Amino acid sequence: MDCQECGGSFCVPSAGSVATVEEVRTLGRFQLLERVGQGSFGVVWRARDTLLDRIIALKVPHAGLLATPALLERFHREARAAAQLRHPGIVSVHEWLDL
Repeated sequence: MDCQECGGSFCVPSAGSVATVEEVRTLGRFQLLERVGQGSFGVVWRARDTLLDRIIALKVPHAGLLATPALLERFHREARAAAQLRHPGIVSVHEWLDL
């Protein structure tokens, strides 16, 4: 559709494809609460682990960045390296999920 005010175009999703707030703010067992950062590799969310009922930081890679075995290994290497760090200003890595 075209906007009559500015001339820009936009797409209105059909009623069957509209997600609820709960669907948009949930990723697996994690409830996304607030975006806290974004970098070249992904977005970090403040999230609640609904299984363990705790607040966590959840890093979600950008779409396509895990599309090849080499990129997936890069992600795993970063997770292993970060899991070795112990500092009050750095969150601990507890697990990674291959979705």
